This record gives sequence, C-alpha cells and structure tokens, in this order.
Amino acid sequence: MDCLEHMGPSVEESLACFLREFSVQHDRAVEFTRELLVRLDFPDLTDLRHGVVVGASDEESSIVGSHTFVLPDDERYSDYSDIVFSLSVRFAGRGVRVGISVEADLSVGRGKYPAGKHLLHRNETEPVVFEEALSRMALLTDELCACARLMADLGLVAR
Repeated sequence: MDCLEHMGPSVEESLACFLREFSVQHDRAVEFTRELLVRLDFPDLTDLRHGVVVGASDEESSIVGSHTFVLPDDERYSDYSDIVFSLSVRFAGRGVRVGISVEADLSVGRGKYPAGKHLLHRNETEPVVFEEALSRMALLTDELCACARLMADLGLVAR
C-alpha cells in the first residue's frame, strides 16, 4: 500500500492516508457491483445505490460504504428486496475493526432464500492497529468481490 510508505507522524497525514485508501476500496466495490448489475439477470428496473455513512457514538466511530441492489418484486413495482454489499471500518479505544458483509432483505423468496432478512456473508477483523487496518481494507474488499458467487443462491445468474 503506497499510503503507508508516505504516512507521516501527523494526525492529518494519517487521516488523509485512511481516506484515500477507503476511497480506493469503495471505488473498487462500486465497479464490482456495477459489473454484477450488467452481468447478472436482475429484474427490470433494478436500481443500484452507493453510499458512505459516517457515524459516531460514545463507544466508537465508523465509516461504512454500502452498495445496495434494489429489486422490484412484483409487476406493479410496489414491493422491493434489497441486497447490500458493505465495507465498514470501526474505530474504538481498543483498536480498529475492518469488516465486510453481504445481507439480503427479501420481500419475497429468491433462489434458496425465503422472504425475510438474511446475513449471507460476514467477516470482521479483531481489533488491530491503524496501519494494519489500512492493509486489511484491501484484503477484505477482495473477499467482498469474491461474494459474487452468493448471487446464484438468490436466483441471480448470468444473462
């Protein structure tokens, strides 16, 4: 990671390095999910939404990048299902946790899954030091992109 080689001792340099790396990994996930939208047989009018949410509480601060497929579930487009791929970084006094997840909130059954909320994949590091968290972001983004295989279990196959 180039960022670590140039990270200086200042808080500003460390924060700039973190934001650059998070942006790179978020952009990778954007491209990955866009490719899925083109490659897989999603229902007509499926939407893909990308977002970043920054949160803070007394216990931790976090930044989460999410990539959400919104699938219409009926002909009138009144019911929708969501499939969400996300990368999160959580800062707490005991260290930094980096995690990924793939979740589905289905209004109707799809593939092997009945209607309801499903955690399809999750991986989160134990608390690590800041520099380690930066390198883990890239590894976990690789793992998130490998989760494309889960889409077949939801009945979404290649066009």
